[in-house]
Order: sequence, then C-alpha cells, then structure tokens
Amino acid sequence: PTVGPAVAATAERLLRRPLMPWQSELSDIAGEYDPTSGRFAYTDVVVVVPRRAGKTLLTLATLLQRALIRPMVRGWYTAQTREDAARQFRLEWSPLLDRLERRRVVTVRRSNGSETITVDPRGRVSTVQLFAPTASAIHGQNADIVVVDEVWWFTVEDGADLEAGIRPAQLTRPLRQRWWITAGGMRTDANDPDATETFLDGLMDRGRAAVESG
Repeated sequence: PTVGPAVAATAERLLRRPLMPWQSELSDIAGEYDPTSGRFAYTDVVVVVPRRAGKTLLTLATLLQRALIRPMVRGWYTAQTREDAARQFRLEWSPLLDRLERRRVVTVRRSNGSETITVDPRGRVSTVQLFAPTASAIHGQNADIVVVDEVWWFTVEDGADLEAGIRPAQLTRPLRQRWWITAGGMRTDANDPDATETFLDGLMDRGRAAVESG
C-alpha cells in the first residue's frame, strides 16, 4: 500500500500542477507503508535529480499531503542555510500557496524568520515550518517529515550533525520520514582541496548498500 497517489492528487487538484512520471513513481515508492505496523516502509528517502527537474513541486506537494493526511503533523524544511530555505519559500512556494489561501485550504505566515504553512486552522492544525540546518535547530520539537534540500552542500561532519539533530525530534512520531533531496553538485573541503566527499556521498552509499543487500 502507498500514499503516493495522494501526493499526485495534492499536486494536481490543489496546486494545479500535475506530477511528471518520475515524480509520481518516486512518490509511490516513498509513500509505501507496512499495513501491519502502519508505518512508512522507508524512513529515509534520498533523491538526486538534475536542476530544474521538478524537485520544488514534488517537495511542496509531499509536505502538504503529509500535513493534510491527518491532524497534528509537524513538517520541517531546510536547505544550505535558512535564508536559502526562506528564498525558496518566497519565490517558489508562495505563488502556489496563494491559490490555496484564497480557497482557505491553508493559511501562510510570510514574516521573515517565522515562515509557516498552517493546514486546517479551524481545528487540530498541522504545520510546515522552516529551520536552520544545524544540530540544535529543532531540538525539543516534534517532526513527522523533514525535508533537507540541496544536500550536496553539506560536508560529512555538518550533515552528520544535522541528521543527529533531526532523529531525536522524530523518535515518538510513528509516521516519521526524512527526505534528502538535491540537484547534482560538488563541494570541496576548504581545509583539504583534494577532498570531495560530502554527506550526500554517504547517503547514496547507504542506499546502494540497502539495494544490494535486498
């Protein structure tokens, strides 16, 4: 079973943007769950696509779908820096969210530093918020779905710190999931110009090892 088709429906019916085939296939796989436990089959989703391939729409549709599927969902989004995440919010997400605001599907707080999407403000609300990509940014918070954009930017150490900060926020959330999504890129270590390994390399190695092990 999968909630993937619900992501496609969110994109098409609410955002008026149908998903492309690769987005739909990815949503189907990422949304698979175990009907016995009721939990997602995959707690980590690693997505590497070319630039301008449509990851912005996929990210927003997924976050909204998770917030709509049940009450009290806490979604979080970040990128290389919080300002990069806020720029994505202002330039890419806001035009799509305007329509939902007019239809009273969501309310959007656009104040710099407190950007928030609130779903169903009349009852037990779900929210999507931005956070800084640090180990302590969501300390003490609950997190059902966390999306980290442009993962190629993070060094091995910074990415490990970020992941260590996310995991405690998800410990008590049964439908927890982490999305690591990025366009291609390469970042060298300023202290070692010959070193090019990034946190993304480790994520991809873990994914490939999981496939090989069945």
